[in-house]
Amino acid sequence: MIRRDAQPFGPGTNPTRGKYVLDANGEAIEETDLYTWATWYEAAAGDGRLIVAHDDLPGGICILTVFHALDSRFGLGAGPAQVFRTVVEGGPGDGDERRYATRAEALAGHAEVLAEALSRLPR
Repeated sequence: MIRRDAQPFGPGTNPTRGKYVLDANGEAIEETDLYTWATWYEAAAGDGRLIVAHDDLPGGICILTVFHALDSRFGLGAGPAQVFRTVVEGGPGDGDERRYATRAEALAGHAEVLAEALSRLPR
């Protein structure tokens, strides 16, 4: 039996915080209702709204920038929620990851990671 006064997420944490959806302009806004967030996320994952940018390069290199709908800071530390991320799969940069607070930062970061990956390709 779970006690009503139990704090399963630890003192000072709030399980309804840190979840985000995208507005009509593709910017992140916090969603505190878990059901609303989960419903939106399921639909967005199904229709491709989570993908911000995607490039496949020779040699099996994939650069993917997504909205991941959760603050990767997990409410710790100061600063804006980090809800977008770019990941490199394959090639010399395999596993590289960058995180961003806004769609504009994510697009600029994706372009930067893409340029770095292209510069490493054999000519």
